[in-house]
Amino acid sequence: MAAIVTSEVTQIADVKVRQIAQRIVREFELVAEKVACNFADAKRWPLPADRNSDEALFSARFQALPISLRQSASSRVVARMNDPAASRLAVFGDLANIDLTLDRPIASLVRALPLPRELKLPSSFLSGLSDIPNPFIPADPKIAGVQRRTAVASPPSTASYRS
Repeated sequence: MAAIVTSEVTQIADVKVRQIAQRIVREFELVAEKVACNFADAKRWPLPADRNSDEALFSARFQALPISLRQSASSRVVARMNDPAASRLAVFGDLANIDLTLDRPIASLVRALPLPRELKLPSSFLSGLSDIPNPFIPADPKIAGVQRRTAVASPPSTASYRS
């Protein structure tokens, strides 16, 4: 049986980084809400046409759920749409006013909002990130160059795989 699994971000020690992560989670919660609402009324809550949108990904997963679970989730979420603005503000913060009835991706609507001041990281924090070694980048620049060339090389001809 298909299931939707959620989890909370609880292990990020830095307060600002944790707040940023929580905002990202809230953004995806809005995507999930929009998909559930779309199930109830596709004309009122249209999904974006972009097949690469988060909504398309969530919708595909949602459609895989049993109809009874989709109906139940949809009913609960549609009922929450009528919650007082203060309740949605408490849950979604600066994202509470995102209009789920637009056919634009939630991600584009969020990007159009100014980042709240309390979520902005000081440049000293960001410059400190460059001191953290990246396990995906070799320390030796000569090796990095070789890998870069390898990564953009054309794949071998399929003729060599024929018997």
